[in-house]
Amino acid sequence: MLINIIFKVHQPLRLREYTIFDIGLNDNYFDRQRTESILSEACKNTYEPVAKSLLKILKEQPGLKASFCLSGTFTELLKSRNKSTLNWFKKLLSHERIEVISQTFFNSVSILNSRSEFEDELKLHIKESKKLFGKSPAFMLNTSRVYFNDVADSAKNAGLKGIITAGLEKLPEAYEPNHLFRDKKTKLDIIFLNRILSEDIINRFRDKKWDEWKINEKKLSSWLAAQKGDIATILIDLEKVARDEESEGSILKFLNAIAKLGKAKDCFVTPSEVKLKLKPAKNIDVLFPVLIEESCEKNNPLGFNTMQQSALKKVYALESYIKKTKEKELEKSWRLLLDSENFSSMSISDNPESPFAQNSKLYESPYEAFIYFMNCLQDIRLRLIKNKKVKKDAHGKKKNPKKSKSPKGDRARKVLPRNRRDSAKKLN
Repeated sequence: MLINIIFKVHQPLRLREYTIFDIGLNDNYFDRQRTESILSEACKNTYEPVAKSLLKILKEQPGLKASFCLSGTFTELLKSRNKSTLNWFKKLLSHERIEVISQTFFNSVSILNSRSEFEDELKLHIKESKKLFGKSPAFMLNTSRVYFNDVADSAKNAGLKGIITAGLEKLPEAYEPNHLFRDKKTKLDIIFLNRILSEDIINRFRDKKWDEWKINEKKLSSWLAAQKGDIATILIDLEKVARDEESEGSILKFLNAIAKLGKAKDCFVTPSEVKLKLKPAKNIDVLFPVLIEESCEKNNPLGFNTMQQSALKKVYALESYIKKTKEKELEKSWRLLLDSENFSSMSISDNPESPFAQNSKLYESPYEAFIYFMNCLQDIRLRLIKNKKVKKDAHGKKKNPKKSKSPKGDRARKVLPRNRRDSAKKLN
């Protein structure tokens, strides 16, 4: 059984309490002070210790290999506020046994609403990865809630060779996650995450009440041995670890357990090596978006509640106008609002382990998250209307044009309905 470990790192820019009284007067949408405080703690307690531990393990265990996916929002925050942590990540990701994975630059779910924005973000992230870490990603991590053929089409257009995504349990075909698959049309390789192993490591690794506590090298080996298939792909979300103070020490213990498994040189692989070592078990063809996460929203096939649906519709309605403006800061603010974390904050799920509810604690309630988001959006809309180069308002409706006057002495030609015009032609 091959082990494919992927570390995901992202920190969103939290929205400030942007009220209706700020609209039209204040374009400061984000609580940068709060974001920087959270980031500073996460860098100190999680990100730097993990980077240092992995560098040490890589030196001691020649068999260990892993992959990292850092969002563009996260690396930009590090560049401006935490250069020390960025330097540690540069050292780690430049290692020959660490692969760099791509994703949407702003951690968005744009594939559902705008393929062009989705592809632009992928290309932007690939460019940033080359610049920061000297490596060009071959695989992307699908951070959207859904998977379908458009994801593979866009990944190919961005120059990628494969996709890592959550399992598609809701498809009629019961795809086993521990195999390599291939997209039928694009021929891109598809690697499914092992959701159960990933959740056990992140959500339950520190839980002393859990039946399987505590995890050590022997237990981890037995779990992997019990898996059916060729490969176990485990996703470790370091942002989630950083939010849970009790998990900070646990993740280092997990890395130590993994280190002992690293003695077996052929045990660990990176996504690009999976492509070389395994043959696809099956071609997949997913015509329509399929939800890849659990949700309490039973009335919507994609799991979005009414607030999330409304917010998504309104924010992407501004895209064509945003792309026309030359105000880079305005475009940047709009793109930061696309972060999937903003929509997760609007979740009303009562399941604390649901990915849809993971950021509900950022605000007093999901309703406040929705109100702040929509207020920010309204301010952007007003700024677009004031932009002289935008000829239409933000909802796509034409502004009331001045009625053209007929020349003096000319009679206004009466336009007949089509059926009456046709009848008139026949008579003539």
